[in-house]
Parts: sequence; structure tokens; C-alpha cells
Amino acid sequence: MDILEQTYLHEEEALNFLRDLLKIDSVSGNETEISNYIKNFLKKNGFKLIESKVGNAIGIKGNGKPVLLLAGHMDTVPTDNPFREDKNNLYATGAVDSKSPLASILYSAAKYPSDNLNFTLIVAGMVHEEDDLIGLNEMLSMKELCPDYAIFAEPTHNHRICLGYRGQVWVKIKAKTKAGHSAQVWGFDNLIEIIVTGIKDRIQSFIDIMNSEYNNLKGHYNEMSIALTKLHAGEIGNVLPESCEAILDIRIPTWIDSKSVVKKVKAVIDIVKSELVNPNTKIDYEFMCVIDACNVPSRCALVNALRWSAHKITKKKVPMLFKTGTTFTNHFQAHYKDIKPHFQCITFGPGDAKLDHTNDEYIEKKEYLDTVKIYQLFFKKFKDLYELEDKCTDH
Repeated sequence: MDILEQTYLHEEEALNFLRDLLKIDSVSGNETEISNYIKNFLKKNGFKLIESKVGNAIGIKGNGKPVLLLAGHMDTVPTDNPFREDKNNLYATGAVDSKSPLASILYSAAKYPSDNLNFTLIVAGMVHEEDDLIGLNEMLSMKELCPDYAIFAEPTHNHRICLGYRGQVWVKIKAKTKAGHSAQVWGFDNLIEIIVTGIKDRIQSFIDIMNSEYNNLKGHYNEMSIALTKLHAGEIGNVLPESCEAILDIRIPTWIDSKSVVKKVKAVIDIVKSELVNPNTKIDYEFMCVIDACNVPSRCALVNALRWSAHKITKKKVPMLFKTGTTFTNHFQAHYKDIKPHFQCITFGPGDAKLDHTNDEYIEKKEYLDTVKIYQLFFKKFKDLYELEDKCTDH
């Protein structure tokens, strides 16, 4: 029998499963209905459910080593994109981010026969990925999970695999002072200039120096960057504001760790404080996210098995991606690096990420169905490559 005929796929059933997910409103904070739907689906298809206190849908089947986690998020952002379809595509909020990637892991895992599964498989739909990450944080705290490998369902198109993401240092700054007339700037602290010129621009200068030292590494993934993403201050055009709130979003590559960036930000703010005109001016700050960049080797059992499977189905070359954003892959990699030093996680899934969070989200039916086939071939190949890699590591 040809290997492509060995997948366990009923196309209309698989499409109906995705249609059902797309028709359920699951904006962040409103995931109860979709979570219950997925839990019922997993239970009917041989998974043992793992209890979640925050609404995650988690199931486990199989046994033995390795332990593989397939996870995605159930929530969406609100958009004006009601469900509809034509011959080739499904259109809806979350069609790309991230219900079709999620549906592909859930359906492929559910329909893959337990008797053929020679490792432990955990699948999960997480809540609040678009919001406060409580679903992610619960999963990291669950000792009964502890996977050896993970694939996160995010849109990469199904012939590309994402191996790495930049890290993030996200800092909120709040400043307060005595308001003053804009015609007397020498006597007051201008909080807007303090944050933009004093803090942000100084950090930018540090970033420029560091990037120049590593300019042999090509691509934006290998660069540091900073963005002022929030600035709220002032009510009247000729009055220096008495308060200012800002958010600085710093993205970092693998060649610098987040702790070093935090140390630099603190040092810059200390310098700015020493330059204040008014001794009663207050500058407070809070680091809202501090996480390192992550990547995995392009030659390992996890990547090789998925690359082979994607090529078999799509007949395309399967390039490796390194993205400039930050995602839950970073958090899992950071959490498990000391618990399981060989832990590896990647992202993969159908869909065009450029459509994320837009009113134009759609997924090609063929790409979704092909992704289900890819995962089911991957299940066959993964254990063999894992055992080979394990033997090589032992020796």
C-alpha cells in the first residue's frame, strides 16, 4: 500500500470538525463552548481528559517514551468576519489564527489508531492566548504533562516549519511630576521627552551598537529592536504634563539574554533619574514580560520527521523559518530548559499568518486536509527517528 493511503482521513468529516470550530464564537474570555466541544470530541475518540481549572481542553493517549505535546489556542480576537465558504475556502474569524492549525492537530490525533501509536501523545486547546496567557501558564504548572517534545499549532503554511522566535523585554513606565507652562521648559521635567529621548533613545543607541557587533548574522530574527507602543500624556497643548505612561517593547535575538537587557534598561532609567530637574519627579517601571529568544536545531528527530512528512504530502521543499515575534514556544522552552535539557518545540500549521487578526482570514480546504495527512505520516515516522537519535546520543 502506498504510504499516502495509510492516513486515517475522512475528508468531509474533517472539514465538518473545522466548520464547527469556526462557527463557535470564542473571543478571549469566552471559550467555554468551544472547550466543551473539543473535550467531548477527544473523549469520543479515545483520549483520557486531563482536568483544567481555567478551561483548557487537554487529552492524552498512548504510552511510553517519548512524550509529545501538540497544542494550540482556542480563542480569537474580535473581527468582522462571519463564517462562510465557497468551493475551495473557509472564511471566518480564527480561520488562520488559529482554529485550522488547532483542528488539524486535534483531528489527526483523534483519528490515528491508538494501537498504532507507539509513544505518549498529549493534545491541548488553550484559553486566553490572545489575552493574559492563563491557559499557557496552567499548562506549564501541570507536572503530569512534562513533554519531551512539542509542536504548537500556528500558521506557517504547511510546507514550512518555524524553529525559532525572538525573545521579549516588555516594560511599562509611569512618571509623575509637577505640571508646568510650556514656555518655561527649563524649570520643569518634560515627562514625554524624558521617556522618548531620555529612556527610549538611549536604549536604541545601545541596540544599534549591539546590532553592529553581530551584523554578520543576517535577517531581522538576529537583530534587537525597540518600539514605543504606548504613550499617554497631557491634556492641554501649552502645559507640560503631570503624568505620562508608556510601554517599550524590546525584541531580542539568541545572542543576548533577557536578563542582560533588563539590567541595561534599569541602568538607563537610573541615569535619567539622576538628570531630573524636580527632585519630586517619580519614575516607576514594571517588566511585564521577560523571556529569552528560542530556537531548535534543524537536524533533530522532531524536525526531520515533520519535514519528511510535509514534503511527502505537499511535494514541496520545506524551508525552516525564524520569526521576529514572540510566542508560547519561548515560554515552554524557557520553562523546560532546566527540567528537560533536551526539550524541543517548534511551530507548524496551515494558513497564511499575514491574515492573522484581520477581517480577511480564510483557510484553503486542501491545505487544511493536507496538514491532517502530514501529521498522521509524522506519527508513523517520529518514533523511529527518535529512537535512532536516542541511540546516537547514548553513544
